[in-house]
Amino acid sequence: MLLTSSALLTYVSLVLSTTSVIVFGTYLLPKVFVSLMPRQNLKVKYGAEWALVTGSSSGIGKSLVDKLASQDINVVMVALQNQLLDDAVAEMQLKFPSCFFIKVGVNLGTPGYLERISEATKDIDVQLIFNNAGFMLTGFFDKQALSKLLLNHECNATSAMQITHLFVTRMLTKKKEAAWFLHPRLLLVSPLLSVPFMELRRRILVLSQQVLLLS
Repeated sequence: MLLTSSALLTYVSLVLSTTSVIVFGTYLLPKVFVSLMPRQNLKVKYGAEWALVTGSSSGIGKSLVDKLASQDINVVMVALQNQLLDDAVAEMQLKFPSCFFIKVGVNLGTPGYLERISEATKDIDVQLIFNNAGFMLTGFFDKQALSKLLLNHECNATSAMQITHLFVTRMLTKKKEAAWFLHPRLLLVSPLLSVPFMELRRRILVLSQQVLLLS
């Protein structure tokens, strides 16, 4: 009996160890792979002078602005109009005095944001579009207010389509290259909201394929 228990413990330990290796491996290997890849200079690759980043007042969006400015690319910073955005723009202007930053404080879930973005960028050529803004709702689909679901859909999917369409059509008219980027978190599927998020994911992926066909 003691031998059987020992063998069982050995088997369980082996399974747990293998699982840990797989879990950590799938997390670390992509990071190692990316770290070994040569860094892209988007200014050189696309001849870009301007980029647009949504959700740029904090987190990954703000980091994107920092990275772009470090490559001497001017940035249109789009986010909710609040102190966070004001502080982020001021910080970037201080850190990168040779770059220009245009602040566009809008809510991507409510009407009017596209007109504001279009007006703010009418005199510049935005060739890099980072659709980073987005948020997830928690809770069951039937328990959410329809107005909240529509706002979520507009911010996570429709705004990305509209913003991308605006700048892709502009750049095609001017025969300039353009690149469109999407943050992976906008493709995450919540098990509590699987149906609407699967549809959002499908639409975003279809949009990305359509844009790639133009390049």
